Amino acid sequence: MKKETTTLTFQEGVSNKFYTISVEKTGSTFDVPFTFGRIGTAGQNGFKVQGASYEEAKKAYDKTINEKTKKGYQVS
Repeated sequence: MKKETTTLTFQEGVSNKFYTISVEKTGSTFDVPFTFGRIGTAGQNGFKVQGASYEEAKKAYDKTINEKTKKGYQVS
């Protein structure tokens, strides 16, 4: 399986932010790591899920992208 990654950006007024999320295979399970912050910084890292099935990981990945686009983020 190829790694899925989406980067979203939000630029409005003084806001200039990014949010990157992925689905990554780790052994026999999947993780959904994310990074967010101001554009031009390294950002902060975390995980939506770890050690999940592909279906659970993909659901968390898609849900997060949907939530972010509703808040005004755009896929870049």
